[in-house]
Amino acid sequence: MIDLDSKLGDVKAAYDAPEPTGMTMNDPGARLRLSHSTLELLHSCERKLQKIKLLHNPYAKEDTPATVFGKAYGAAAQLYMILRTMGETSAVALESAIWEAFIKYTPFLEDEQRFLERLIFCLEAAVPFHEQKLMEWEIATFNGKFAAELSFCLNINEKYYYVGYLDLVLRNRRTKRYAVTDYKTTAMRGEDLTPNYKYSDQVIGYSIILDAIAGEQLADFDTNYWVNQISGSSKTSLYEPKFHSYTFPKTLRDRFEWFTKIYLDVNYLQTLEPLEAYPRRASCKAFNRVCQFFNDCQFTSSDLPAAYVEDTTDYQFTYELDDLFQDHQRRLNILMTTAGV
Repeated sequence: MIDLDSKLGDVKAAYDAPEPTGMTMNDPGARLRLSHSTLELLHSCERKLQKIKLLHNPYAKEDTPATVFGKAYGAAAQLYMILRTMGETSAVALESAIWEAFIKYTPFLEDEQRFLERLIFCLEAAVPFHEQKLMEWEIATFNGKFAAELSFCLNINEKYYYVGYLDLVLRNRRTKRYAVTDYKTTAMRGEDLTPNYKYSDQVIGYSIILDAIAGEQLADFDTNYWVNQISGSSKTSLYEPKFHSYTFPKTLRDRFEWFTKIYLDVNYLQTLEPLEAYPRRASCKAFNRVCQFFNDCQFTSSDLPAAYVEDTTDYQFTYELDDLFQDHQRRLNILMTTAGV
């Protein structure tokens, strides 16, 4: 049995949902948890966000073969990187990663492209990819432990807060640049997936943790997307996954702009609240799946506020958005003055 406690931080997973507090989402003390996926939902359909986050939802959480497959692959691939860094052999790391994938692959939702046998094959096929990455990157450490599965909470105001979970923080062995790294699994076709990730701001938000790891002097950093592409459903393509690595340089200004987007999104949500008006968008079908609220979306007389459940997660990093915004303004001004701008 491999002891990971000496190197990995404590990762708290909420397997058991906490009990409601007796309040509803309409009560003044209720707080709304935001995330990258929540804000994507806001941008795609305000009514769906309302149905899922603010109103009583009779439907179970909507897991899909894509989400559970991607979650299992990412967790297993990350474990492989950690175990190899700890000095375990490739064979031992792979065996542990496969077991991790099996544990994380719940519920077992499968389709013609995503199933357990293919998940295991993807991990086996990814070994050369990861071995090459280990030659290029090393896992950063924080407080003597690997910077993996780090969680943060960003307090925006009394009602809204934003949370995120970071897969890995790496440091380039040659350039010493830090990179916030995220695993992705996709069934999209095409050789060049750059347009799907280059301007994604998900990992930019996660990069605020870098200040604690690398120090305030950090002005530039990278975002990595390590992509497992499983497009195709033919017998041949099922067993020919492709692995892509995309690295994009980012700056403090990119992070500052991310803060601005958060402000704008929250201001919009606060505008919708008193109006109780959440527009419907033409996003009723995505990835060949019809929205679960499609048949009753137009009925508002039965809308009931959701029970409020307090978030008891012990986040490893907690920030105040106003403080970060002002601090980044100060740091940007110093950089511009130094550059003579």
